[in-house]
Amino acid sequence: MAFLADNQGYHATNHPNQEGRSYDRTRRRDRQCPSLSTLTDHLLDFVRHAAERGQPAHEVERGIWDQVLKLGRAAFARFLALSGTGDVGPEVPLPDGSSARRLPTTHTREYRSVFGDFTLTRTCYGPRDGQKIVLVPLDNRLQVPDGAYSYLL
Repeated sequence: MAFLADNQGYHATNHPNQEGRSYDRTRRRDRQCPSLSTLTDHLLDFVRHAAERGQPAHEVERGIWDQVLKLGRAAFARFLALSGTGDVGPEVPLPDGSSARRLPTTHTREYRSVFGDFTLTRTCYGPRDGQKIVLVPLDNRLQVPDGAYSYLL
């Protein structure tokens, strides 16, 4: 049995999907994220070309802002991919002395951040599938709000 504190640093999310095939969600999501170094290079190229062309400051500010938002979105997507699903094992002890079992399928929730909308794929725990979810370690570790909106919004 894993303890809630064991969720810190536990990111392996390799367990069967509904068809019984095993895959690693972290790696799959990682490949979907644009390269942060490529986006940084694009930002630097934009600034260099803007200076060479003598663009007005307000146009350069707008262009930098757009590039920084793209970079932030890619960085946040990478953070979420590296965070995994919050799987802490097949069973978790609860503070009241009972335990909760890992549900057979992951659950998703929408998360609206300053960088756009994301879907969090989370391992959830409860008495059994179809009943109330009693623990979502990823939500706890990331300290996301109960609603869909980031605390920054």
